[in-house]
Amino acid sequence: MATLLLPLVGQADDGDWQQWSEITYSQNLGYGLDAGIRYEPRLDDDFSRFAYYELEPFLNWRYSPRWDFMVSYERDEFLEPQSEDEPETQIDNLATAAAMVKVPLNDWYLTNRMRTEWIVPESDQEDWSTTYRNRTGLATTWRWGSKELVPYIFEEWFYNFQEGQFIQNRVGIGIGIPIVPHWMASIYFMRFDERTMEGWQWHPVLGVQVNAQF
Repeated sequence: MATLLLPLVGQADDGDWQQWSEITYSQNLGYGLDAGIRYEPRLDDDFSRFAYYELEPFLNWRYSPRWDFMVSYERDEFLEPQSEDEPETQIDNLATAAAMVKVPLNDWYLTNRMRTEWIVPESDQEDWSTTYRNRTGLATTWRWGSKELVPYIFEEWFYNFQEGQFIQNRVGIGIGIPIVPHWMASIYFMRFDERTMEGWQWHPVLGVQVNAQF
């Protein structure tokens, strides 16, 4: 899909550097069910401003070795400054449903997540909308002493049904690093393209993720 979007984002204007952090905690409930919560704050303007966060409690069902299904509620808060001292908050509420297929390929592991988001802004000036997201990932493992590192690449595109057009694309590379049992950290670099009122704009993103699974 990234190849299909290259004509759209290839002429995107350069944007500021961003830093995205994410921590996820999940608990095994039995019967293939995991309940958890994810928090993702973001810095933009070359890491100088706290601009946005996502908070997402979720329920995941590991239906089979090949398929996972997930539902969640997500709260997104944007801090959009009208002046240097008074940011204006914009809040969106999302109901989401997702399915992910997992395919082992010898030493590689291929995943594809299909996610639909129904977005309800709290502001009366914003309309409801529906966005479809498709993320493809490819990972492998490298042995480093007693640890197994997990290098990976990914690509994800976003399509807004009300606007009838693609609105985001993300392409990245990273590596997962086990910390202690049940805890995994990863760092990644990503090209983040988004459609704005002025056209396509892209941002380089440095990301850090921490996942705890019990």
